[in-house]
Order: sequence, then C-alpha cells, then structure tokens
Amino acid sequence: MKMHASLLNLLGLFFCWSITTNAAYVCPNGPRPGEVQVGTQGGSGGIAVIPMCDSDGSADDGGNSNDDEGGGYGRAYPAPSAPRVKGHAENVWGALVWDPKMLIANYKESKNIGIAMGQKTKQAAIDQAMSECENDGGKHCQVQATISGACLAIAGAKKQLVWETQKFINEDANATADLASKKALAKCNEKGYQNCEVFYIDCSIYKWVWD
Repeated sequence: MKMHASLLNLLGLFFCWSITTNAAYVCPNGPRPGEVQVGTQGGSGGIAVIPMCDSDGSADDGGNSNDDEGGGYGRAYPAPSAPRVKGHAENVWGALVWDPKMLIANYKESKNIGIAMGQKTKQAAIDQAMSECENDGGKHCQVQATISGACLAIAGAKKQLVWETQKFINEDANATADLASKKALAKCNEKGYQNCEVFYIDCSIYKWVWD
C-alpha cells in the first residue's frame, strides 16, 4: 500500500483550507440568520465538506440607510439573511490493521497494512481495513487502532511501526494532524528505534449530511 498518497491528500486538504478568508468560520449546521455561506472546507482524508460562514452584513447598513420618505438619514433596511442550509455533521470512523509478523525492513512498502478512513461505523472501518490487510497477504492481521473525530499518524523505523492518535481540537484539523504526527514521532524515538520518521497521517473527523 502506498502510504505517501494519503499524506499528499492531507497536504492538499491543508492547502484548500488555507485559502479561506480569515473572517470565515466553521458553521457545521449551515448559515444562521445574519450569516452567509462563503465557502467550504474538508472534502478528503475522511473529512467531508463542511460549510464556512461569514456575516452577511445585515448588522451594518454601510451608510445606505433610508428614512420612510426615501432619502436622508433614518431607519436602516438591512439586507435579508441567506436561507438556512439544512444539514448536520455526523462523526465518521477510521481503523488501522496490520500483521505484526510480516513487517519488513522497508516498512513504507509493507503491504500487510490496512487503513480505512471516513467510514460510517466503527465496524465498517475495521472490516475495510482488515480486508485490505488480508488482500495484501496478511495472515495474522490485527486491529491496532480505531478513531472517530480524530487523526491518526504512523511513524516507522527499520522493521518497526508505531502509531498515535489525536482527538479533533479547536475546530482545526491542521493542528490536530500535526499533533498526532508529533506524538507518533516522539513515541518512535522513545522506544529507541533508529531514524524514525512519520510517513502516514490521515483523519476521520466528520462528514456533512444534507437533510
């Protein structure tokens, strides 16, 4: 299994998020009165598209107020708020499975590793990851980790793998994934493994479901 593909996907996800305006914020239930949807974030790596909102400006008449007679200064007539987007966020699951008896020196090319992300249930994530491990030749595939609302990172050294997870923090997947990565690398180093490096990061946080 090519681990670097998920890392590239995650980097692409980070890039997409970085282009949102500083004023925008996550609004998982869609825009409320006085807000308008200005974009989205997510859409890969087990994270579904989540609406981003900003003020629709109705709280500020921008100097264009009119009185009852159609001129001068007087009562403001704010613009109507955007219609509410009907939907909700649902947690998704991820799972990590591998066969500990089949790890090889070049751990990045180990095929006896199964990973599933963005699944509706914990069991669905386990089943998919287990199937991937077994289809790649694993004879003793074992569940190593399951996550929901979190990120998973794997660090490796010669014939050694360690993993760590991090729960979603501060509505920031970038920071969550970064912390998971740091924890996995620290764990690898603490075990005394040589030339540790993080080679896989992915998340299963939530997905947007339209009502």
